[in-house]
Amino acid sequence: MGMGIFGIVGLVIIALLYALFPLIVMAQLRGLKLRFDQSNKNTIKLLDQITRGDAANIESQTEIWREIKSQNELSRQLLRAYGHEPEA
Repeated sequence: MGMGIFGIVGLVIIALLYALFPLIVMAQLRGLKLRFDQSNKNTIKLLDQITRGDAANIESQTEIWREIKSQNELSRQLLRAYGHEPEA
């Protein structure tokens, strides 16, 4: 009797994990996409500042390269998450 209850509880836990797994993965992908979108907005904003001459050129270029590097890393993570291997 005791083994039957543990078996049923185990099956329920496995069923819950199986049902919730896609939701967990989608939540992680959504967070990654939000970070990617924010990085993209920051890059565009910095490029606009340089084009208009609002910011110091050297500092803005350094910041742009940081944003682009971050954006590239986020792009690679998104590609891996969707099952594609990014090119080097």
